Amino acid sequence: MRSFATTNYTTKRLTQDGNKSDYIPTNINGAGHLRQLDDRASSLNNIQYGEGFKLTVDISQDVAVTDKVIIGTDEFEVRGVKQENMGSLSFKELLLVKSKT
Repeated sequence: MRSFATTNYTTKRLTQDGNKSDYIPTNINGAGHLRQLDDRASSLNNIQYGEGFKLTVDISQDVAVTDKVIIGTDEFEVRGVKQENMGSLSFKELLLVKSKT
């Protein structure tokens, strides 16, 4: 994966219906910048090196920690959401871990 390549993604949200819960696709589609975590950032977040990623998206995207992000054929669990505000520039950084399926 190239660093800071624009990536299209979709999300799934954990929802409950009666006694059952499952991940249901949402209408959240967007583009962001995906990059792999380095060894230091992986160890600080308790993620095995090579399985952690950071996705930078627009601040208006509704992505929660329990969501799953689908990029191409890969599925990632959202482990963290951080909002950054730098003057006129605002964005969200999602901490992702590649799902083992």
